[in-house]
Amino acid sequence: MHSLDAIDRKILSLLQSDGRITMQELADKVGLSVSPCHRRVKLLEERGVITRYIATVDQKSLGLHVSVFISIKLARQKEEDLNRFEKAISKWEEILECYCEVMRGWLPAKITFQACRGPARSAVCAERFPSTACHSPSRQF
Repeated sequence: MHSLDAIDRKILSLLQSDGRITMQELADKVGLSVSPCHRRVKLLEERGVITRYIATVDQKSLGLHVSVFISIKLARQKEEDLNRFEKAISKWEEILECYCEVMRGWLPAKITFQACRGPARSAVCAERFPSTACHSPSRQF
């Protein structure tokens, strides 16, 4: 574990809010000149505290208006079963994230899709997620 001082924590907070902030703006906001601020950022990167810089996408601008969290329970949780499950869901563009809660055996997944109601919504659920509340449980991985 790396120890961070108040300036490092402030740098991290600012970078998490805006990964495109200029080094000059960052330095000004943490009370350093550009060179020491840049050294600190580089050190945080080298230590693995900062692992990457990413862009956050507005789901609604892509027509993805609905996000839900579902819990999936596998019949077995052996390595080959988990690998098969991962391979199966990786083909579904609606699933953005999936986490494994080993202690409980549930796999919470974040699913994002276009807003639809009635039969269209039921058809999507039945086709992609047959074990969800909008269709009777029948599919096991």
